[in-house]
Amino acid sequence: MKNGSQKFFDSIFRKKSMIDLLRWEVIPNAKEWTEIMAFHSAMINHLQLNQKDKDINIVIVGDGSTPRLGAYLATNSAWNCTSVDPQLTNGLWNGECQRLACYANKIQDVKLSFSTHTVVCFPHAHVAIDTAMRSITAPTVDIIANPCCSPLFIKGVPHHIEYDEKHMWSEKNLMKIWKGLTKYKCTSVPANLISQNTPKNQDGHSCDATMKSLDTICEASGECNME
Repeated sequence: MKNGSQKFFDSIFRKKSMIDLLRWEVIPNAKEWTEIMAFHSAMINHLQLNQKDKDINIVIVGDGSTPRLGAYLATNSAWNCTSVDPQLTNGLWNGECQRLACYANKIQDVKLSFSTHTVVCFPHAHVAIDTAMRSITAPTVDIIANPCCSPLFIKGVPHHIEYDEKHMWSEKNLMKIWKGLTKYKCTSVPANLISQNTPKNQDGHSCDATMKSLDTICEASGECNME
């Protein structure tokens, strides 16, 4: 079996949701299954998310023509899932899959607001993370990205975790994770008081983290970075 990915498939076939996911024909092939499991594994092993936590929101940017990752996570956890992709089609999952919302739109044309912690996933997405995050409001955010044609980065903010997911059936198996991002409130301070470790915007202003809604638009002039 490719890349020793029996681990992923053993996990899949033990899940009660397997019957519904197959009946809905939401996940088209084995390669997609391994990509879905890579994101699930990142959430459990690196973000330590509680699958029974009803206050966790998941947003999938670029979920494909079917809400494959969204449907999988919604049927295997208590999380509230949202799939966004302009190519999304209707299917049996509409009305049958609980805790799943689908938007057949570009993320730039959607406004999503959450009052609790949110995880934003970019599975081979073609939109920039900074662009997508302008459409999402939440008190704190984790981001998981699996780059393909686009590098997927946050300007001025290094990711916290990076690894190659060896169980994924794709050459594009790099996983990048940002943890605990919040909005920054930019304030002007003397240059000699700015620490080397203090995030700065393009104008050299320091950025202080706040627990307000996430937004990449700085309250001062220029663009504010996230941490």
